Amino acid sequence: MIDPPQYRVVSLRLDFNLLASIPASLFHSRLQGTLVHLNLSNNSLTEVPAELSLLQQLKELDLAFNLITELPASLATLDCLQHFDASHNQLQWIPWEIANGLADLRRLYLSNNKFDIRTTAKKTNLLRSLMELALQASGEALDANAHFYCKDDHICMQLPVVLKQELEKPKKKDVQLLRV
Repeated sequence: MIDPPQYRVVSLRLDFNLLASIPASLFHSRLQGTLVHLNLSNNSLTEVPAELSLLQQLKELDLAFNLITELPASLATLDCLQHFDASHNQLQWIPWEIANGLADLRRLYLSNNKFDIRTTAKKTNLLRSLMELALQASGEALDANAHFYCKDDHICMQLPVVLKQELEKPKKKDVQLLRV
């Protein structure tokens, strides 16, 4: 008898499915050792199970366009994560562990949430590997817009300095900063 082939799920797209929740059991499956891309965008999620942190091979996580109000601090253990999109949600704060624990994070999108951009930018200034940081404002709770790009490693190391300089300027609407 021949054993059936073993398939590895590398990418999982559950976007645009009107999902209100994700069962934690999903993350206790074979996905743990293989999943690299997870797209949960454009649903009706209000929370993210802490068990998502079991996906240790995850490089891209898209949670955009949901109703998420809080991120579990355990996401900071996703050591391989390079691209994280939590834009267009209801987030009021980012756990310190996430803002400073994702050593390989290159792109962080937090636009259109309900937190203060300046506070969030200060929290994220230890993310030395960032190449792109999006913090566009939405609603009255926010006081500025900022989208930062960085094209080579030398300039990327300067992103915290650029953030600091930008944050020291008087508050403006629609701040756009591009470094090449």
